[in-house]
This record gives sequence, C-alpha cells and structure tokens, in this order.
Amino acid sequence: ATGRPVKLALPRRQLPAVVGHRAPTLHRVRLGAGTDGTLTSVIHEVSAHTSRIKEFMETGAAATRVMYPSPHARTTHRAVPLDVPSPSWMRAPGEAPGMYALESAMDELAQALDIDPVELRLRNDTRHEPDSGKPFSSRHLAECLREGARRFGWAGRDPRPRTRR
Repeated sequence: ATGRPVKLALPRRQLPAVVGHRAPTLHRVRLGAGTDGTLTSVIHEVSAHTSRIKEFMETGAAATRVMYPSPHARTTHRAVPLDVPSPSWMRAPGEAPGMYALESAMDELAQALDIDPVELRLRNDTRHEPDSGKPFSSRHLAECLREGARRFGWAGRDPRPRTRR
C-alpha cells in the first residue's frame, strides 16, 4: 500500500456489482373494506433478494402501517438470500416501491367499490398513528389530496381507469 488515494472509474452497467443496487421487490397487497370504503383489513407482504454475505432489506411495507388505519393490519418483509451482489439504499428509502404498491391497490379498491379514488383516501385518512394511537405532529394528506384534485381538475375527469394521460 502506498498510502495514496486511488481513482476508480466504472462503466454504469458495472456499478450495481460493486456499489450496491436496489433489489427488485415483490409486493402482495390485499385490502378489505366495507361498502362505504372504510378499510377493514390491510395486508402488505414484501419479498426481496439479498446477498448471502450481507443481508439487507428495505422495509417497503413500513409506510403501509401508518398510511391508513384498519382494525386488521399485517405487514411482512421476507429477505431471500441469493448468490447476488449485496443490495443497498438507492436514491430513496423503500417507501418508494412500497407506497406505489399500496396506492395501486387503493385505486383498484376504489374502482371495485365505484368510489372516487381521492374520496376513498379521504374516508380512510387519520389524525392518529394507527398502531400506537398517538396523534401525528403534522399530517396534511387530506389538504394535499384536495388541493391536488382542485389543481388537476379531478372533478371534471372521465372516472374510468386509464382514460386520462
């Protein structure tokens, strides 16, 4: 060792092998609700690969537990050890894929119940953390949804899925 710095340049396609990558995740989300859209159960299961030499798991379903209250909620994370490079944090915490899975399921539930997707989320909003019952110090989801709907002209849209691009 010379004690001098070394410069290392890698092509982009080689980066995941040496500096980490976001592991692909498999999400299974199941929602139960009454006819009014109030959630009665939320299940979010996440599986992702990890390396055999260093376990790493993004908690993609963690945000599901605080997003919408439900009397019956379960989230699980399963790390599958494989002969692959070690995954790592990549650009954002695991909430990115986890919330996409949950909110896609909420959209499907809204369609099945014939309820406006924004209205479904407003009906299930909460001021208290569902597991502990403690009040959030700040949570402006309802205000954000209403303002976004106003700015995007949500009320005047065609309510059928995939009709607005």
